[in-house]
Amino acid sequence: DKGDLSLAQGKPDAALALYEQATVAEPGNAAAQFKRGAALQVLARPSDATQAYLAALELDPDLAPALNNLAWLAIGSGTNLDVAATRAAKAVELAPDNASFRDTLGWVYRAQRKWTEAETVLEKAASMKPPMASVKYHLGVVYLDQKKQDMARRAFTEALAIDPDHAGSKAALQRLDDSS
Repeated sequence: DKGDLSLAQGKPDAALALYEQATVAEPGNAAAQFKRGAALQVLARPSDATQAYLAALELDPDLAPALNNLAWLAIGSGTNLDVAATRAAKAVELAPDNASFRDTLGWVYRAQRKWTEAETVLEKAASMKPPMASVKYHLGVVYLDQKKQDMARRAFTEALAIDPDHAGSKAALQRLDDSS
């Protein structure tokens, strides 16, 4: 709990130290390994985060957040996208009401250039409650990938209605306006 509090307070180094203590004290604790990975991810240490998430999955193969985060890290590196798609799909299967997990799956499909699949998954995620600006933005990007400018504009506008400061949506709308 102290690690969670430290992470929430923007102190990932302190959180990591506490999570590492927890993994030593309880080596079979999948949640502690997952949280260690989350702290490492915040600290921009993707290789170490990957190892922590894999350790968590060894302990609990159905730990949906670890599956999701591994898939997200793979998008960033552009590697193992087929494995990432399998992991993201399993996370969605385990937690079908989690829009963030669907968002990750859609973004993996985009990285694989599977536009139709990406659009379908992201449209579902964008329709879920509560609405998330990042999901609407990702949907807009996929629409742009397919040259669907009007649909993209709507998605970016919806993202800004949720979060008026969403930088990606602001920039995308500006680019659309400049190209008109």
